[in-house]
Amino acid sequence: MIRGWQALGLLLGILAASCGDGGPLTFALSEAFTPDEREQARLAIEDWRPHSLTTLALVEPGEAASWSIELTVDVSGSCDGTSRTIRVARGGVEWMRYAFGHEVGHAMGLGDLEGVHATMAPYKGDVGLTEADLTECRRVGSCR
Repeated sequence: MIRGWQALGLLLGILAASCGDGGPLTFALSEAFTPDEREQARLAIEDWRPHSLTTLALVEPGEAASWSIELTVDVSGSCDGTSRTIRVARGGVEWMRYAFGHEVGHAMGLGDLEGVHATMAPYKGDVGLTEADLTECRRVGSCR
C-alpha cells in the first residue's frame, strides 16, 4: 500500500522529470536566433510532429504561442513548465537541432533517458528521434 508521503514523492518525481502538460504546443523563438538556428528549431519540431498526439507548431516572433524559446548563455538547455520557457545555448548546427528537439521533448512531457543513444539523452544525444525516444513518448502518452 502506498502511503500519503510516498504518493507525494512519486508525484513530485513525475513532475520533476518533465515540464509538459499535454496540451497543444506552439513555440515562438526569440529574435536572437539566426535564420540557420530557426531552421534547426523547425526541423526538430518536424521530427516530433508525425508521432505527437498533440499539435506542434513553430510561430513567428511576436505571435501568440504557448511556449517561448530563448537564447541563453547560462545553461546548455532547460525547460521551465511554470513560465513555459525553453532556453537553448548557441552551438553548431547539429547541437542546435539536438537541443531544440530535446527541450521540445520535455515540453511534450518526456523526461531524460539515461544510458541510451536518443534525442532525450541528457548530454548530447542523437539528432533525430530514435526508437528509445518514441517508446518513452508512447509510455507517457504523448505519441502514437
